[in-house]
Amino acid sequence: MKRFCLISASLLLFIEIGLFGCSNVGNIRSSNEECQLDSLVQYRDTIVGKFNGIDIDTLICEPIGKLIKDELFGEFYTEWRVYTTKGTVEELKIGNTIGIEFVKEGDLDGNKTDEWGFLTQWPTSSWTVYELFVFDEGKWELMVEPIRIWRDHLETSFSESDIAQPSNKEGFIKIKTSDVIDEVTNWIVVDTIVPITPKAYSYELVEW
Repeated sequence: MKRFCLISASLLLFIEIGLFGCSNVGNIRSSNEECQLDSLVQYRDTIVGKFNGIDIDTLICEPIGKLIKDELFGEFYTEWRVYTTKGTVEELKIGNTIGIEFVKEGDLDGNKTDEWGFLTQWPTSSWTVYELFVFDEGKWELMVEPIRIWRDHLETSFSESDIAQPSNKEGFIKIKTSDVIDEVTNWIVVDTIVPITPKAYSYELVEW
C-alpha cells in the first residue's frame, strides 16, 4: 500500500512536470494559494488607460471597511477605494454602493485624460445613478452631476457605454438619462447635452 501511494505521487508529479514544466509547477501552486488567501479578488475590477493624460496605468477598485452580513441580502461591502498600480493618480474613496464595475469612457472632454464611470448598485432599488469621473488638476472630480438611470432602460434602450458621449459643443458632453412622466409607470429616455462642471467628489459613507 505504501509502495502504491509512492508510485501514485511520483506519477502525479511526472504529469505536472510534463504538462507545465519543472519551473511552472511551483508557480501554479503558488498562484492558487494566493487566490485562496485573497478574499477580495471576487470584488475587484480593473481598466487600463492614461488617467493623468501621460502614463499608461491600471485602475483598480476593491472594497474597504467591514463586510456587511444581512439576513435578507447576504454579504456585501458599501465602501470602496479606487487606485492605480503605478500611483500615477491619487486614490479615491467611494461609498453608497455594494459594487463597482468600471465603464471606460476614454477622453470625453478633449483634455487628454481618460475618464471612467460606474453605476451605483443596491439590492432593492430599480433606480441607479451613473458617476462619471475626470482627473482634473491633480484630483478626481465628478465631470457632471450624477446621471439618473432607470435600470430597465439598460436592458431595453441603451447600455452603460451609451450613457456619456463626446459632444461637438466645447465644454459639453452628450448623456442619456431616465425620467418619469406620470410618476407611476411611464419612464422615458432623455437625450441631452450637459455642461462639464467638475466638482470635488464626496460621499457620506453608509452605516449599517
